[in-house]
Amino acid sequence: AYTKHDYAIFNPIHTWVEYINRLATVLFGIPILLLVVCSLAFWKKNKYIFLLAIASLFSVGFEAWLGKIVVDTNLLPVKITLHVLFVFFIIAFLLWLKFISNEYPAIKSNKQLKIIGFSALILTLVQVIIGTQVRQYVDVQMTANSYTNPSVWLNSPPFIFYIHRSFSILLLLLNFWWIWSAKKLNINLKLYSWLGIIILIEAFSGMVLYYLDFPFLSQPLHLLLASILFSIQFFTLLRITRKN
Repeated sequence: AYTKHDYAIFNPIHTWVEYINRLATVLFGIPILLLVVCSLAFWKKNKYIFLLAIASLFSVGFEAWLGKIVVDTNLLPVKITLHVLFVFFIIAFLLWLKFISNEYPAIKSNKQLKIIGFSALILTLVQVIIGTQVRQYVDVQMTANSYTNPSVWLNSPPFIFYIHRSFSILLLLLNFWWIWSAKKLNINLKLYSWLGIIILIEAFSGMVLYYLDFPFLSQPLHLLLASILFSIQFFTLLRITRKN
């Protein structure tokens, strides 16, 4: 008898997914550790390179610990949200490290462009947080229906689903406003082209999830696209805020 959780049914698929996730975390941690070692050579030139590398290493360690807590608490929704959200902090540290390690040319922008970009970035994070709550509801419905009949998983969605859907429209408009504003200032960054492409694919993937009843791998793909979107937004913000 296993008393830590309220179930004792062995599921090989869930077990392998969890185990592969742990292996991937270890593989991810090795280059991060090497990054810290290599960053020591830049201590005199730029201390921020070493500090960001250290921040990345501690973040990966904290993320691994959060993963353990998620399992120990039987996938508690709040813990899942934190676990997903903290990945974005790791991404931010690594992109920031890449940014300060390269001599990117300064770009003439204005305050409005930066505010729009920052707002789009924050809204993306909010969408991810809300999305994990919607995902938790869907998981409960999947279990209740024995992982069959996906057409009923969102028959009576919670109110947070409608917030998530409405915010997706706002996020789409906000990002394209950012792209349009940059074009008006003659800022020719390829990042803005990728931003437009990814936000459209992300919106389309959300529609596929809802209208095509959760095709295989569509949920993780939706989250993956969100992380790519965040990465582009964050790095674009770094580029347009670089001082001469």
